[in-house]
Parts: sequence; C-alpha cells; structure tokens
Amino acid sequence: MTFTQLAKQTSSAEGEIARLTREIQNLEDSIQTDPDIKRLETENNKLRYQLSHLERALEAEKGKRMISFPSFFGKRLKSAVTTAYPAIDIKVEVGPNLNKNAKCDYQCSSAFLIAKEAGREDILVT
Repeated sequence: MTFTQLAKQTSSAEGEIARLTREIQNLEDSIQTDPDIKRLETENNKLRYQLSHLERALEAEKGKRMISFPSFFGKRLKSAVTTAYPAIDIKVEVGPNLNKNAKCDYQCSSAFLIAKEAGREDILVT
C-alpha cells in the first residue's frame, strides 16, 4: 500500500468515526430529552431501594419464631384463669370456630370445663 492509499483510508475511517460519534450523541440527546425517562428512572430507583429494605426486613423476620394467634391467645387465657383461680389446673385450648353460624373466628373449647371447675365451692376466687 502506498502512502496516498493509507492517507485516503485513514481519512475515510476518521470521517466514519466522526459520523458515528454524531449519531451516538444524537441518540443520547433524544433519550435525555424525554421527561418520562427521568421520572421512570427516579421511580425505579425508589422501588429498588424499597425492595432491598423489604428483603432485609424479611430476612430479619425469618430468624424470629412466629407464634400463631390461637397459641398466643391460649397462653394469655391460661394466665388469666390461673390468676383468677389459682387452684384450677386445666389445659386451655383455643382453636378455630367450627360453627358456621357463629360470628367469631376462634373458640375456647375449655370454657365450660373452666366454668364448671370455677363453680365448685372449694375453689378460692382471687
């Protein structure tokens, strides 16, 4: 290849580079001028932050032992019965209400037994 051919080829390549650079700049300008893009990017960043925060909170909660409502309520009811009637030792059971006509979700299946034991004359009520 001669020097003239190399110079011509180099000039052609430089022209192509300049054209591609202008085209890239035009594409970048057209993307930046769309107002929805900026708003959507901001919203996306907020959502990513919230997602990471929720994932961390979820991981923290996985380590904790969750307790069901019937178990929690049963323990509270047992404590109340024991406080009111220290002489009564009854297993307090709380479970889902099986009566479809009832207007409650849970029932204490030991309630009548507690009432029967509490009605005895030798039980001291505090």
